[in-house]
Amino acid sequence: MTYRILSLSGGGTWALIEAMALDRLYPGQSGRAILKQFDLATGSSGGAIVLGALLCDFTAAQIVDLFRDAKQRARLYVPTSLEIASWSAAAKLAGLAAIMGPTGGLTMRALAGVTPCRIVIPTFDTGSRRAVIWRSYDSPIATGTDDASLVEVINASSMAPITYFDGPAVINRLKLWDGGIAGDNTPALLGLREAVALGAVDVAVLSLGSGGTWRPVGPARQGEDEAVFQPDPDLSVLGATKLITTAVIDDPPDAATLTTHVLTRGRCVVLNPMLRPVRDGEAWVLPAGYAGLGGIKGFRRLVDLGMDATAQSDVALIADWAAQWLAGAVPNQAVLADPVTGARLIGHVSFAEAAAAWAGLSREPPAV
Repeated sequence: MTYRILSLSGGGTWALIEAMALDRLYPGQSGRAILKQFDLATGSSGGAIVLGALLCDFTAAQIVDLFRDAKQRARLYVPTSLEIASWSAAAKLAGLAAIMGPTGGLTMRALAGVTPCRIVIPTFDTGSRRAVIWRSYDSPIATGTDDASLVEVINASSMAPITYFDGPAVINRLKLWDGGIAGDNTPALLGLREAVALGAVDVAVLSLGSGGTWRPVGPARQGEDEAVFQPDPDLSVLGATKLITTAVIDDPPDAATLTTHVLTRGRCVVLNPMLRPVRDGEAWVLPAGYAGLGGIKGFRRLVDLGMDATAQSDVALIADWAAQWLAGAVPNQAVLADPVTGARLIGHVSFAEAAAAWAGLSREPPAV
């Protein structure tokens, strides 16, 4: 029997894209009904927030609203007065607790009594500089870490450091950062490792992403816009710091899903929109979906948005962009792409194609 894993990537407010994908795949189903389709679910950073909401039995549509509603978002993103960090770590924990209610107060081990599948969430310990993995079950590769509440673990897993939140999360004297710092921003490979440790042999993985960016190296030619090309990076002290803290959401998703694809013998399905131009003959142009997003201006806005975008108009733009992806007018992330042209080598070029592939592997075929 196939062992099925749901992987939910990090990405801050952009994680609403994962909820939109789940709503298309499993419309109207409660969070725990969705999780029942899987044997194990793992979420990192923003994906951990989506996973927590599923455990609280929110429908996918309600999770989308959680990210899109300004009052709910304001619970998680409370500004600080610091020059570098933007948001309050303490306020985020309180906000998550208010959103998740009694389920959020359950310990990870107590989740076994309410969730239909195993749950695993990664964090990064700043002291040991190693990953600390939190599970709802006993594992032969567990480290013996003390238990903690679901909301504490989700808070730690989504604690993006330095330019984002003003301090680590503290659990049992551990000072913890975002799961992405541990190399698990896309936790597909983490989920596969857990499944194999539990004895699973025949494994299939659904990896949901919160958007990726790929642009060819310039310069632009006549008739092409500079915005569609990758500029030289800012390697000043501040620029390099920002580059390091955001790099965890760039290459690791590609590396994790490609390795998972190989180890599952091709049964890793990636659903993730890509912010990228496409080739039209020799020229680089925008896909059709950008016509309704303001064209090149909308593309520029999306490229410049941080993963902690909080302005209502920015979050609405992310949702509108994701809707174009669901409609097939924005490309899907390849499992393996040509680094020069961005052309798909392995994987699925559209949401519909990837969803159809997952339908052939899922326990109960999704609606799409």
